[in-house]
Amino acid sequence: MSERDASTLRSAQTRHGEARMTRLAERPRPARVALFVTCLGDVFYPEVGEATVRLLHRLGIAVDFPRGQTCCGQPAFNAGFRQPAKDVARRNLALFANAEYIIVPSGSCAASSCMCWGSNAWVRCSMGK
Repeated sequence: MSERDASTLRSAQTRHGEARMTRLAERPRPARVALFVTCLGDVFYPEVGEATVRLLHRLGIAVDFPRGQTCCGQPAFNAGFRQPAKDVARRNLALFANAEYIIVPSGSCAASSCMCWGSNAWVRCSMGK
């Protein structure tokens, strides 16, 4: 572990509890992940997606960005447009079908994707595990 990584870990340990952070740091990392950059994140906070990629690369994790991704479907779902939301979810499911791990740097979009993609056993969602 580099000195910079060790310093970052010590800072996180102070904020979040040493035992928990040490357990997280010792977990195996995937070699490759797929990044789902949400539509609103891309429009309003593109630096979040960029920072996510930088962080993953710094951790030695390759990042795939499936072309054609647009939205998780949550705005349509929340507005009562269930079928269009389901259509968007199916499109994303197809785009991310080969991904073992999907990183979603938005809590609400991650939850919506797990809910929508998880229905009918489409995708197994294990947030926080």
